[in-house]
Amino acid sequence: MRPVAHTSHSIPDTGCQPDDSTAPNSIQQCRIRKVIGLLNIGGAVAIFTLLQYLWLGTFSRNVYVHRALIVSCVFTATYLFATAQFLGADNIESASHALHWQTLGALGYFAGVFWLATSLAGLQSRRYARVITNGAVAVLAALSIYSLTKPFGILLDSVEIQGVSQGVLGPVTEYTYTGSKMATAIMAVSTLGTAWIIWCGTRLYKAGRKPVAALLCSFAIVLAIPIVGTLLFHLGVVDFKIPNGISPFYLLIIISILFANEQRELLTELHQQTDQLEEEVNRRTQAEERAIALAHTDEFTGLPNQFHLRERMQERINSGDSNIILILIHINQLRKFRQTFGETNTDRILLEFTDRFKLIARYQSLGARISESNFALLTVQPEQLAIDRDRGNIEWQGPHELKRPFLIGFQAYELTYSIGVTHLLPNDTVQDAMQRADLALEAAQNSGDKYGFVYFNKDLAEAKAEERLLENDLREAIEHRELLLHYQPQVDDELRFTGAEALLRWQHPERGMLAPTHFIPLAERSGMMTRIGQWVIEACCDQLKQWQTADSGFDGRLSLNVSPWQLQSDDFADTVLKTLADKGVSANGLSFELTESALVDDISRTREHLRRLRDAGIHISLDDFGTGFSSLSYLSELPLDTLKVDKSFVDKFDSLRGRSLLRSMIDIGNSLGLQVVIEGVETDAQFQALKSLSAKQFQGFLFAKPLPPEDFVNWLREHSSANTGETPPLA
Repeated sequence: MRPVAHTSHSIPDTGCQPDDSTAPNSIQQCRIRKVIGLLNIGGAVAIFTLLQYLWLGTFSRNVYVHRALIVSCVFTATYLFATAQFLGADNIESASHALHWQTLGALGYFAGVFWLATSLAGLQSRRYARVITNGAVAVLAALSIYSLTKPFGILLDSVEIQGVSQGVLGPVTEYTYTGSKMATAIMAVSTLGTAWIIWCGTRLYKAGRKPVAALLCSFAIVLAIPIVGTLLFHLGVVDFKIPNGISPFYLLIIISILFANEQRELLTELHQQTDQLEEEVNRRTQAEERAIALAHTDEFTGLPNQFHLRERMQERINSGDSNIILILIHINQLRKFRQTFGETNTDRILLEFTDRFKLIARYQSLGARISESNFALLTVQPEQLAIDRDRGNIEWQGPHELKRPFLIGFQAYELTYSIGVTHLLPNDTVQDAMQRADLALEAAQNSGDKYGFVYFNKDLAEAKAEERLLENDLREAIEHRELLLHYQPQVDDELRFTGAEALLRWQHPERGMLAPTHFIPLAERSGMMTRIGQWVIEACCDQLKQWQTADSGFDGRLSLNVSPWQLQSDDFADTVLKTLADKGVSANGLSFELTESALVDDISRTREHLRRLRDAGIHISLDDFGTGFSSLSYLSELPLDTLKVDKSFVDKFDSLRGRSLLRSMIDIGNSLGLQVVIEGVETDAQFQALKSLSAKQFQGFLFAKPLPPEDFVNWLREHSSANTGETPPLA
């Protein structure tokens, strides 16, 4: 083996421009100074990289790589600064101090590189990788401690000052040093470290991270070449050494590339997330825009809907103009027309009717479609319309356009209409005006005339007297226990029971069982709705608690309708929560359904009531969704959980337009994160087709009619029992 080399060098204090007599030594001195400067610059770069990565590296997704890079930068800077200090030392004490730091930096540098390779390959969770990495770090740490016991560290055995001579460039310190056998052994063992780095690089390559794998393997080669060359030199194979100070600089380059690559990946991911967020925002915005458009516009005709009409009516009432009239126009026998001529012809006739209707409503008027066959006109009383308010006689020369026949192929078909008219009064309400117009329209329909015109008059007022008799009976209905609740089940797309809706009935002693349509409008007009609504809430609580106590199998929410009159009460939410507490019923078992006009009056008070109830656990549903009675524009404002699609849309499901409309309503509900319940499902064909539109919740006669409590419990038990078999029962 070739003996360990004895090396000498001299270090000038200043200058790099020698004269001819001192040229060789001065050139060597100048080169050493340049090396020292380069080492200091490298150390400064390492410190700058460390400071930069201490801040920006906190965004790193791999904390192990982040820590390994920091350790590598710290020991790289230590090694470079210590080497520069040693090369510039002018006494043994300074050289010894610098060599100890150099040894610490070199060994720590290898430990950091070892750790970095393991972290980049993602092997820190593998047991064998942890054993190898921790073992290498422990050995290097032990060598660092052992190095402190040596005068010149473990890399050199001795350093001697040969003397100081005066050169043309200034005083020059000359010394010699002898490399240790320990250094040779360490370099031999270091080849195993380069093998580990290459192994980690292959793992990265197999994982698809080819650029990082190439960098890591190239670093291993740069690290291995001087180590192998030095070993060959000491073994006498070659008679020259390969400089071994390149790898720290190359490591800094790799760190910069790795950092830049990680930041690029983070920016790419951020851009992708931003694009996804923008797509989601656009999707939600479009859904809200569609909801707002549907809130004010009838989708089929493009006319304003009843919600928009009610807003304008309130504005006209507030203005105090007593010459404003509300005209309701009903197309007679439209359903029979549809059955006779089909969906396509009926839709075409409706669109042509809409065009004619717009001609009537074009001057200082508002024309609206408020249901399938009902249209409304809010206008200043025209000259063509003569009204005798006392007798209720009316003559209208205006709707000639509507009387002209419609062509269906080569056949002319004449539509007939029923028309109800009323004036808006100074102290009127929208609800009262609509009710008067509805009464006039109902009278026009019952008249049997081809074109029935009825103004709300004395005869209708007398009819109200009969209504008052029924009103008196209704006031006593609660005390006489004549009000009843029937329950209609709700199921999901797999026919599993999910809940029930409580439906009010009146067992009149003389008129028999009355449906809500016969007395709820009367209760609302007479101011009894709040009292009846409170009775319904208490009765539902009692029934729900009884079912839960009796283990009837009821496992779902019990839904009940809430009138807009109840929501107008300032203490509605407080009363409901107190009732639940008194009855000992959990709010999670109830669902409140808003009736068709609940969203028209005082939206701020309604929103506050619903927010408090929903916070307590009560489910909030919007009933009759899409009929024009419900405010779609408030979908994003009110704390809603569920949309209930009206039966009328299921009835029109057989048409292409009906399916498209129903699909859009389901999509709107789903896009806003709301549950959608389809009402009025009567046939299995409807049920199967609705499931294909992603509908999940259903209610209708197909499953069960509204049932008295005892029959409902029997149905629930039979349904639960049958559901354990293969085919759940249908009503």
